[in-house]
Amino acid sequence: MNITQHFAWSEFQGGSGLKMKDASPETLEEVKLMAGNLEIAREEAGKPIRIVGGIRTAKSSEAIRKAGGRPSKTSDHFYGENPDVPLAVGAVDARFGGGGTKKQRAVELFNTILKLKYEGRIRTGQVLLEHDPATGSWWTHVANDPRLVLSPEDLAKRSDSNINLVAYSLDNGKSFTMIPWGQYFKSP
Repeated sequence: MNITQHFAWSEFQGGSGLKMKDASPETLEEVKLMAGNLEIAREEAGKPIRIVGGIRTAKSSEAIRKAGGRPSKTSDHFYGENPDVPLAVGAVDARFGGGGTKKQRAVELFNTILKLKYEGRIRTGQVLLEHDPATGSWWTHVANDPRLVLSPEDLAKRSDSNINLVAYSLDNGKSFTMIPWGQYFKSP
């Protein structure tokens, strides 16, 4: 079932297996918010976007860990589907589809999201460009803006006070380099 013109529930489902009919109302709203932002990025670039990581449950997060990944225990990928992470706001890992390397497509999506964010055309939370040297994979992590999802009381409970974090990681999330507000990624 399509959430927006170009994004279907199955793309956000990821490895969670969560069916749309079983999702919480909070999760449905967070997915719609993310899909709306991605539609704007898709339109801006004139390219399809491939979601490579969407909704996670505790079970699917453990499977990622067993495969050598480093999923955060407080990840926004949980949306509203993990009672142990009640302040998750929704996130995806994605890159543009089409030609070019995974790095080129991830960097282009990262810079497109930043441009739209800086121009005020979309509202997101953290935007991270990530690379896993073991697999050679690249992706852009985009989280919903917590101010659009959480109550002021819940927003105050979040441990990450930097809603506008923009950074990149070349070591699968072990370390991050901040990118100053208004700047774009250039290969180091």
